[in-house]
Amino acid sequence: MRLTAHTWMRPEPIKRSIERCAQVGIGAIELAGEPDWYSSAEVEALLKANNVSCAGVVTLTLGERNLCAADFSQREKTVEFMKTVVTMSKELGGTFTTVVPCTVGKVVPDSTPEQEWEWLVDGLRELYGHAEKEGIQLGIEPLNRFEAYLINRGDQAYALAEQVGPNCGVTLDVFHMHMEEADLHRPFYQCKDRLVNVHIADNNRFAPGMGQIDWPALLNTLHAVVRRLPGVGVHANHRPLPPVAIRPGPG
Repeated sequence: MRLTAHTWMRPEPIKRSIERCAQVGIGAIELAGEPDWYSSAEVEALLKANNVSCAGVVTLTLGERNLCAADFSQREKTVEFMKTVVTMSKELGGTFTTVVPCTVGKVVPDSTPEQEWEWLVDGLRELYGHAEKEGIQLGIEPLNRFEAYLINRGDQAYALAEQVGPNCGVTLDVFHMHMEEADLHRPFYQCKDRLVNVHIADNNRFAPGMGQIDWPALLNTLHAVVRRLPGVGVHANHRPLPPVAIRPGPG
């Protein structure tokens, strides 16, 4: 199990993010999967210059990207985008791609849960076939209810992965889990045979120890369950809250 750092939620060039990892001794990144931002060759050169590796890449499922959209062409374009992210992971020496299947921030469905589930399975199966050819394992990530509406918990992601393929996995994110799971520990055991990656941040999305989560207890679970994972990624905001965010409200 190795510690990685993500490269999204940071308003800085990828060069600075990689340099920052090297400076603090984090030897690997999970890259924001946005091929329009940089090429694999560009990122590879930066990684080599800083002696940092790429553990995997995550799909930035934003805007019109959505595997459960009612519009077929929208779903098709999303699959093609995700295929490029999978290929980028392979080109950078990664072993996995974390997949956020639905548009981040979209909380109103396009159809019934049953229909959208069917669309998800169809799109992910096509992506899975490409990932298997590239030697990359998919990890479906559930998000909290304020950022997504269909896949919010580990058991849902696990059930979806089962329908996609035998090598399809799950990525668990502690920040999302603390809002959706009745027990923070149980999903790690429930998903352990398909667990690909773990994202860690405290309940306020700051670094572990800066919020309310019992990290000694959770780390015991992580060591018991995920010691063979390719990466455990720190996915925490790195800047203090701006004054407007901490100012008391009226009254």
